[in-house]
Amino acid sequence: QVQAAAAAAAAAAASPLPVKTMSISKETCEAILKAENNEGLKEAADKLATEVKEAGVASLEGEDGLLKTLDEALGSSNVVAREGGALLFAALSKKIKGAALPFLVERLDAVIANAGDKKSSDLRKTSSK
Repeated sequence: QVQAAAAAAAAAAASPLPVKTMSISKETCEAILKAENNEGLKEAADKLATEVKEAGVASLEGEDGLLKTLDEALGSSNVVAREGGALLFAALSKKIKGAALPFLVERLDAVIANAGDKKSSDLRKTSSK
């Protein structure tokens, strides 16, 4: 029995452990960028922030990183997408906290600018929080 247990332990040590990989949901990103109304925006932003929290802040960067979506949303001509960007900014700030700050500080000006939007009271309110 001791030999069998030792052999099983050696086999387990020799086999690579499964690596948890998680990517950011492209569908949820698109839901924010192409939103026509603000229904479900907060939930989508919270879902994306949770995915980043689970995957790590490295998932913010790169070609498929969430910062690309955040930048597109905050700078969009679509007022609802900008509101989604502000909600995403807030969700990342709350869920990831300090680890997200270096990535978010650069985008604070865009959120503040949206707080003065003349077309949408929802965007002003969301960006002001």
